[in-house]
Order: sequence, then C-alpha cells, then structure tokens
Amino acid sequence: MSRINIVLDDFRTEGLEQLEFKEKKTKTQLIKEALDLLFRAKSIESQKDDLQEFFGILKGTEMEVDGLEYQRQIREEWERNQ
Repeated sequence: MSRINIVLDDFRTEGLEQLEFKEKKTKTQLIKEALDLLFRAKSIESQKDDLQEFFGILKGTEMEVDGLEYQRQIREEWERNQ
C-alpha cells in the first residue's frame, strides 16, 4: 500500500464530508470506492473502443459477407453434416 496526499477544492471537500456523514464511511473508503468505479468505467470504455475498432473490419475486403447470408450458409453446413 502507498499513502497519497491530495488537494481538493472546497466544493469537493464539502461533498466528500457530506457523503462521509450520509454513507457512514471514512473519506478514505469513499475515495477508494470512487477510484474502483473509475477503473471499472475506464475498463468498459476500453473494451468498447476495442470493439468499435474491429466492428466492420471485413467491410470493403474480399471477405465482406452479409451477416444474414453468413448465418444461412452456416446453417446449411450444419444440416448437411447431420
């Protein structure tokens, strides 16, 4: 573990103190929870970015296939192999 000093403006300090009272948690606990939420959100954001990067990756290539046509072909293949 490491110790980190942070400087907050009055608005954030008051908000943190209100949450401390309302949630009955320490400022440290609240900050840790906020960071956990931030890390999760950034992770999800990163996953979405990765998906967007690869979405439509075959578009404009020789391998471009209509999704429904592809499903039909695969189902026909399954039926032939049964």
